[in-house]
Amino acid sequence: MSIETLCNENLPYDVQIIRGPLAPHEVIEAQRRLYLDPNRDMSRPVLWDSRRMKGDAPATDVFRMVDDSTELWSHMSGGRSAILVGGRNHVAPARLYAKLAEAMPRSLGIFTSYEEAVAWLMDDYPDVARAS
Repeated sequence: MSIETLCNENLPYDVQIIRGPLAPHEVIEAQRRLYLDPNRDMSRPVLWDSRRMKGDAPATDVFRMVDDSTELWSHMSGGRSAILVGGRNHVAPARLYAKLAEAMPRSLGIFTSYEEAVAWLMDDYPDVARAS
């Protein structure tokens, strides 16, 4: 698996693109790079795009990702993260992650639609100019 981080000033949110089979240690490392960056606005929304993820996400991997990410939670100060899943077989593991990570200071949303994920991310972000 590889995770590509897109922090684009033209987008009002950051994107983490997950490709290949799930590798919990790579997810944790991507979280560390993103959420421990002292120059990053911690309230900035993040879209975790797992539509290109291959294979299953076993519950043991989900448990490991939550357990290993708890050390980062004290560095987070709110904001929203959306997990965009590409297949129905990835919805349950994403929901399990969100349920187990309820103590995280960021709001988590699970989506199968890119448009719905972005709309939810931007709904509560004050720096986005709304087009009418």
